[in-house]
Amino acid sequence: MSSKGEITNPFALLILGCLYSWATWETLDWLRSDLFIVPALFALCAVLAFIKGIFYSLILIVRLILRRRAMKPTERSGSAAWASNRDIEKMGLFKREGFLAGMHEENKPVFVDTESSGLVLSPAGGGKTVTFVIPALCHNPTSMFVPDLKGTLACMTAELRRKRYKHEILCVNPGALYQDILGAGARYNPLQILIDDWNNPKTHAQLMSDAQAIAKQLCQDPAQQSENQYFRNG
Repeated sequence: MSSKGEITNPFALLILGCLYSWATWETLDWLRSDLFIVPALFALCAVLAFIKGIFYSLILIVRLILRRRAMKPTERSGSAAWASNRDIEKMGLFKREGFLAGMHEENKPVFVDTESSGLVLSPAGGGKTVTFVIPALCHNPTSMFVPDLKGTLACMTAELRRKRYKHEILCVNPGALYQDILGAGARYNPLQILIDDWNNPKTHAQLMSDAQAIAKQLCQDPAQQSENQYFRNG
């Protein structure tokens, strides 16, 4: 065996054993002389080389058999399978909660109640809004921020979420879309913090500092660039 655990080449050992055997045969007459030790050493080396060569050959054969057996297909079916109605019902995926994942047999909708990112790909008019977005807004009770540029999603789902999930619905509607359904759009006065300071005698002392903080954020930076370009001093 080498230092890395690799098998020593058995063919080289067998060839080396043959060479030692040939050397032993050529020096066999030396046994009657003072050099009798030479053929004895050749014979010992030949025996050791043959033993090691046969040993490593057996290891190599066993490894080849095990590798062939490991690479052979088992012809057994795996554990993966299509979920049955019983499997889906056991996992609670028939409950109308979460995101609509698709339709199972007998046109039963399957829902996945999880908080995860999702990606829906389809050409224009392929049904992304109808098959995913609207069901998610109707069946997912978590709080949501919905970029509804057309305003149609709010018209269809805002009242449902308000009644079913008791959510506070705020529609930011700068385009005044569907005001007859959505009502006036939600808005926020950026100076509301100053109004609150003025109306509460306990916070009168904070009025000037809050006004200064707002002014610092609205004023442009001076021509010279300082190390802090957003909230400069003074």
